[in-house]
Amino acid sequence: MLSVSSVFFLLCLSASVANQGDTSEPSTTDSSPDVHIRQNYRKSSENAVNKQIVYELQAFHMYRAMAYYFGRSDVALHGFHKFFKKASNEELEHADKLMDYQNKRGGSFQYENSCINLTKKSQQWNNATEAMEFALQEERRINLALLNLRQLADEENHDPHLTSFIESEFLTEQVDSIKQLGDYVRTLKRVGSGLGEYLVDRQLAEESK
Repeated sequence: MLSVSSVFFLLCLSASVANQGDTSEPSTTDSSPDVHIRQNYRKSSENAVNKQIVYELQAFHMYRAMAYYFGRSDVALHGFHKFFKKASNEELEHADKLMDYQNKRGGSFQYENSCINLTKKSQQWNNATEAMEFALQEERRINLALLNLRQLADEENHDPHLTSFIESEFLTEQVDSIKQLGDYVRTLKRVGSGLGEYLVDRQLAEESK
């Protein structure tokens, strides 16, 4: 019969051999809701994606407020209403896409971090040109945040999947949006308020169908 010390020695030896044969990768992430699927998804990436979700939700609420400003009876620019309502829906789709991504990578989004603060500026406008210029700056801000997120994923965290996801799902669309809004700003400045603004409103109504 083996002594207690002999059994202890054999158990230690068995554990040592098992550890030497373990080829699993070391953990490179903080604790997460599902460590079983999480791989090469660092906490800094998860936090940055959450920050981007908040930006998208803020844009959703901002564009929604802008849409219903232009739909008011004392403003009655229904083309601008449709344009900004469509933009609002697109921002919500972006937020949903990012939240789905968090779940796929083993991260999580906490709603308590998504406080939405709409300034008075984003709910009242002197003219349509001013609103379009504000929207253009918002899209540039979101695009910069996406570029920073992509840089974090690629250069700091070496996460090719997140890098590819941001590039394929967001960056091209942001560039297109910035170009579109820039064109509308230029057109509105060229035609002026009054009849010119009305004609642009009709154009937006047709394009937003």
